[in-house]
Amino acid sequence: MLTVTIALAPIVLASVIQGMERGRLDTADVHDRLLETAHAAGNSEENMLAAAGQIARALANLAAVRDATPDCGRALADALKGLSFFTNIARVDANGRVICAANPLAVGRDVSHRAVWKQALASHDFALSERIVSPLTDKPVISGMLPLLKNGKSFGVI
Repeated sequence: MLTVTIALAPIVLASVIQGMERGRLDTADVHDRLLETAHAAGNSEENMLAAAGQIARALANLAAVRDATPDCGRALADALKGLSFFTNIARVDANGRVICAANPLAVGRDVSHRAVWKQALASHDFALSERIVSPLTDKPVISGMLPLLKNGKSFGVI
């Protein structure tokens, strides 16, 4: 038994290292795609808002974000790097509570009272708010929310 364990240890170690490297590469790839999307969008406000929707859709495909795993906040923080026109990116549960975010100060906040939250859930599509003042930065922002859907039913937003 000990011989078998010793013989398999290098294989198990190599598999774990490969898995960790694959995860790092996937995160780097998504970050690069997010930056390309943002740069391709140009500088106009309309293009930035369109880019925000595309970025939200890209993030919705990340398992860590979609499933709100313990790596969700780190994935969102990584995505936020280089996106100078974003102040935060958050994953919100079906009840409107922020469950992970690039800015950890947002975690636990309730957004269910916001019109953009209700609009995103009703339309099943990316929705934008009016200009609001961010409770985190105390600066004017436009909030965008993309509902996460499974079998036509929302289980949260990005």
